[in-house]
Formats: sequence, structure tokens, C-alpha cells
Amino acid sequence: MLHPSLFYRDLSLRYIRDPRLGHRLGRNYPDGKHVDETWGYPWLGTNSDGFYGHDEAVPWGPPQDDVLRVMMLGGSAAMGLGASRRGETIRDHLLGFLSASATRPVEVLNCAVGDYASSQSLIYFVTELIELEPHIVVALDGWNDFAHATWGTKYSNGRWLANTTRSFDDNLEAVLTWDGSLSKEISRELKRRRSQRAIRRERKKQERSEEATPFARSSHGFVWDNPVEWSVRRESVDWYLRNVHTLAAICASQGRKLLQVLQPAMVWPTANARASAEQKILHFFNERMPRLADLAVEYYDQLAPRFGALQLALQEREFAGKPESVAVCDGSRWLLARTDDYYFDPLHFNDRGQREVAVLLCAEMAKRGWLQ
Repeated sequence: MLHPSLFYRDLSLRYIRDPRLGHRLGRNYPDGKHVDETWGYPWLGTNSDGFYGHDEAVPWGPPQDDVLRVMMLGGSAAMGLGASRRGETIRDHLLGFLSASATRPVEVLNCAVGDYASSQSLIYFVTELIELEPHIVVALDGWNDFAHATWGTKYSNGRWLANTTRSFDDNLEAVLTWDGSLSKEISRELKRRRSQRAIRRERKKQERSEEATPFARSSHGFVWDNPVEWSVRRESVDWYLRNVHTLAAICASQGRKLLQVLQPAMVWPTANARASAEQKILHFFNERMPRLADLAVEYYDQLAPRFGALQLALQEREFAGKPESVAVCDGSRWLLARTDDYYFDPLHFNDRGQREVAVLLCAEMAKRGWLQ
């Protein structure tokens, strides 16, 4: 048996298994704090749909005739992780700005899910969210695709999987449990590996080992492999761009507009730390995530020119219809002019950053006339 080398503390709490998506946000999970997390994220809870930071359930189906419905896709940054409270997420700020700019009532649905790469957002949209018939889809992503394509090593023998590690574990277990082929012995082992006691014991074992690395000793120990062996898979950029292209085609075929944005993050070479508080955060992150800065440069150098050319390519395709039905933006440059700190950690925004990203998203939609 190939033993999974990854522990997820939140599996049965904030996140639940899903045989199609791997994982999703749990429904009606309350506000609170992440347990045993380096950054101490506030957790803003979910509604009965599993939408982060929402209070009421969303009526499933198309919006009312006079309502402009905007839907957000992406990972934890798009979700609003890092905001101090409800009302401060990107979604909340975007709702306020759009309501002030649009000529009709607006609603913004936060359908982003922590740790989702573009592939999962695409599947989630096609299989479920499309029934909500949004007028505008905002996909703010890119970091998780880079992460999954960099330290995707899944097993101790070095085998690598392109999918997110949590999702593969959950997908495999859910399917095998459903068809009855998962033995009780393996079920017990998987349950044991998720316990806090097992996580602490494994961490101490790694610290005593000669093979221990700063990364494995941190609370960011996504995988127990050696960061020296990390590399950027050449095909990873192709995967990301292909998913963007597919999402654009689906939105256009359904009469939806798509705003596709490469998310801002301090790890990108164009958006490193500015304020002193951010510099401390990035320094700490680089200590915990060795080699990640170099890999981010390598990945971004491959992605940036192709991402910039994607807008023209989409406009030239017949399925795009009107030229302004799809907008592709390199958001990695969005926060370059900042003089204050906008980040809660190198990947997620504080309240000020959440607001600024929402301002820029609103501006992109407004200048294309999408808010009429």
C-alpha cells in the first residue's frame, strides 16, 4: 500500500469530502479560529450552501429578472481568507462597490473554496454552480495551480500527482468507501492520520530525523518530502491556461461574462513585500517554504507572457462572441503601488487588501460596460 504523506487537520470540520471535487467547504460551519495554524486566520463560517462568509442561503436557480448576479471562483484568496470579520472580504466589498455603480440591484456569490486549483473551480462551476446562472463570473486564481505543480509529490516513494493532495486523498477514499472496497484497516489508518495526536507525533519524528527540513518542521508541512527536490513541471502552465480557456468557452456559450484574473500574491516576482510589516511576513514565509521564491519566479516567467496573450486568443475564437465577453487580467501587478501593508500573509489579504482588490475588480467590470 502507498501511504499518503499528507495530513489535513480541517478535513471533517471546515472541509468535507466530495467524490467529484475531492473536497468542498462544509455547510453551516460556524465562525472561529483555525487551530494550530501559523498565521491564526479568522474563520468566517459558511452558510447552508457552503459559501464562505455568507449569512443566508442562496435560492438555487436563476436570479430575479432585475438582479445582476456576480459569482466568484478561486481558492482561499478569492474566498476572503485573511479578512478579520464578515463584511471585510473581497466579496463583501465588491458587493458594495458594484451596488453603487450598477444601474440595477446586485448580488455577489462567494463560491470560492480554499485550496481549489483552476481545475476544481471549473468542475464545480460546470456541475453545480452553472445552475445559478450568473451574469458575470470572476475567477481569481493561479497560486494553487502553481503550488500543486511544484510540490505535488504525494507519496514517500516520490510519485507525483498533478491534482491537489487533499482532493486526491478524499476522492479516493470517498469512492472506495461508496463501493465498499475500502478495507476497515485502511479506514482506521486514514482516520488515525488525521488526528491531532498523529500530526504532532509525525512532526516530532521528522524533527528527530536526519532528513528533517525547515519545511517539514513547520505547520505548513503539506508534504513530507525534501524541498530541494521541488521543481516546476513544464506542463503546469499548459494545464492552467487550458482550464481558463475551457471556462471562457463555457461562459460564452451560456451567455455569461468572464473576468479571469491571475491573483496578486507576494510570492510573484512582480509583487514582493513593500511595507515593513509585509517584509517580515515574507521573510518568515521564505524560511518556512525554502526555494519557493525561486520556483515562483520560474513559474511566473513561463506563465506571464502566455497569460498576457490569452486575451487576444480568446477574442479571436468564434465562441467568444462579443470581444468584451471575456477579460483576462494579470493581477499580479495590481498592488505594486502600495505603500501600506495589504497582506495578511504572502498569499492572503488583510482587510485593506481585500478592499483594494475589490476596487480593482469593480473597475475592470465597469470599464467594459458590464454593470449596465
